[in-house]
This record gives sequence, structure tokens and C-alpha cells, in this order.
Amino acid sequence: MSYINNNITPIHEIIEEIRKGKMIILMDDEKRENEGDLLISSEFVSPDIINFMITYGRGLVCLTLNEEFCKKLNLTPMVEINSARYGTNFTQSIEAAHGVTTGISAYDRSVTIKTAINKTARPTDLVKPGHIFPIKALNGGVLERSGHTEAGCDLTSIAGLTPSAVICEILHPNGTMAKFPYISEFSTQHNIKIATIKDLIKYRLKTESIFKKINKNFINTKIGTFVFYYDSINIAINTIFLQNINFNNRDNIYLNIYSDCINKTLEYEKNNFFKAIKNIDNFNKITIFMNSSVNFIKYIFNEYRIYNYEYIFDFLDFNKINLYKNIYDIKFNSLFLNSITSLILNDLNISNVKLDKSINEFYSLENY
Repeated sequence: MSYINNNITPIHEIIEEIRKGKMIILMDDEKRENEGDLLISSEFVSPDIINFMITYGRGLVCLTLNEEFCKKLNLTPMVEINSARYGTNFTQSIEAAHGVTTGISAYDRSVTIKTAINKTARPTDLVKPGHIFPIKALNGGVLERSGHTEAGCDLTSIAGLTPSAVICEILHPNGTMAKFPYISEFSTQHNIKIATIKDLIKYRLKTESIFKKINKNFINTKIGTFVFYYDSINIAINTIFLQNINFNNRDNIYLNIYSDCINKTLEYEKNNFFKAIKNIDNFNKITIFMNSSVNFIKYIFNEYRIYNYEYIFDFLDFNKINLYKNIYDIKFNSLFLNSITSLILNDLNISNVKLDKSINEFYSLENY
């Protein structure tokens, strides 16, 4: 059953709910976990909130934290090799070092959470293991990983609060995972508003500057000269934009996109690149390379004598990108691909494109 127009609250209203300390329900993608989590800012957690979550939500009470918090509290990953289906980044479980008894009561769990998010908190304020399960969010939030963890940090940060949320999955009374029809009734019964991660992604893309157009360069090849843009996206995804130098018609543009380069060889990326150059012999064709590897970018810059790349590299932490790519086999969803593509096209004042026949049918750019 689709979430569309079914009791879903706009993100700007959800942000106000978060800011006021109210609990919300957050749904992820129907093709992903397809689950709803109770979510509240960690600043507003209380024994009553924890008790509500464990009584009516029935899932695992978790604490979403950004990388800065995890580093400050010396929270290391729960396991060395994360083989979880969606890469959920659990850290060691925690307990407040003082002010709790067994640690499992609603009161004790509330104390542990408050201790962890305190601005003056130190590693010694917590003991491990414990009854609260922190999860580290990726720095790019839902634009980097469309999970409840990242959404919790994003929503609280946008609301001007500590970037941390307490989340708990909603289960049926019989213990099975709750889906939208039940969650919609649950929302009405408890007067809790529902939002979707998909809407949060759209909200961020509309309200934030996601990529930076660093420079424009010219590539001379045997078949002509092309304009080459390098875009540094703030979420550790590299984008290259390529067009014919004689490109001047903003109508009936043919668009091609390469987005499956992750974990592929440099030779694979080079072949795609040369194929794209041959295909841009038509003045009205453009090509976008998404998620290009660091080695590929360096190859392009060196091959075509683009000497300012060291300046460009200042915007990215390449070691982190390589580590990120090794850990997660990223498969971009259509929403992300559409969003980034539309941002680039809008920046170039291109509003009408024809999709190359090689592009998957999920590119429905008219929504953007």
C-alpha cells in the first residue's frame, strides 16, 4: 500500500513537531525496510517517553548520534566487519556510569540518553555494554543513506536541536513488523504525526546547496573539444558533467547518465568515459557521471592536463570516500539519482531533456 496522500504530514510541519519536543512516526522506503519508527529529539526524552516506546512501539530503543558525538564519547563499532543488510552502524551499547541501577528501566534508559548527549559528556560518564544502543549516522544524513538513523540526526539538526534522536520500531501486538495500514491507525489513535524519509530527502534537496560547481575546463580530443565540469557533492559522491563545446541549444537536450561506477575498475570507468565522448558528437547531448572513483578523476585530470585538481581535492576527504565505498555497496535509488540530476540541470538552466535510450526507465525527472 502506498504512503502517498495517506495521513502523511509535510516535513516543515514535522520539523515544528520535533522542535516542540513531540514524538513523530517516520516511515522509510516501501522497497527498503518498509517500517515505521517512533522518533523524538533526545533532548526531550523522559521515562514516560521510553515507557511509551517499549509499551506501544515494542521495538529496540536506539539513540542516533552523529560522528562527532561518537568520537567524543569514544564509541567504537559494535563489530569489526558490518555485514548488516542495510549497514546499520551500531556502536557498543552504553549505560550511564552514575544515577542508574540495573539500567533497563524506563527511568534508567532515559538517564543514559541524557548523559550521552550532554555537551560536557566524556567517555568516563558511560559504561559499556549497556541497555541503550547508539547508532552512528553518516555525515551526509539521508542524502547519503536513507535510514532512520540519518533521518533522526537530520530532523533534530534542522529543528535547531542537538543532532540526536531516540527511535524505536513499531511492531504489531502479535510481535510482527507493523506496516503502513496499522501505523496509520496507530497514528490516529495516539495523535502522532507521520512523515517519510523520502519527503525528508526532497526537503533537504530543495533547501540546501548539495553540490559545488568548482570549475569549467576544456578537453581536447581527436573528435572535438568538450566542456568538463567537476562537481564536489557534500556527501562524498563525485560527479562529472560533460558537454560538447558547441552546446548552445537549451531545448530537446539528450541526457545520458553513468551512475554504476562504484566498486568497478578504472578501466571500466575509462571505457564509459570514451564511449560518452563519442556519443556527444551531437551538439545537444550531455553526459553526467555520478559516483566516479578517485582514481578515475585523477586519471581524467592528468590525461587532459587539468592542473588545478589539487585545489579541487581540498573539498573532499578521499580516504574517507574510499573507506565508505569499501564498506557499503551503494545502490543509488531513483529518488537520489533524480534529485542530483535535476540540481545539475537546473543549475545549467536546462528544463527540457530527452533521456538516452540506455537510461533506466526510473528516471522520472518531471517530478523535479
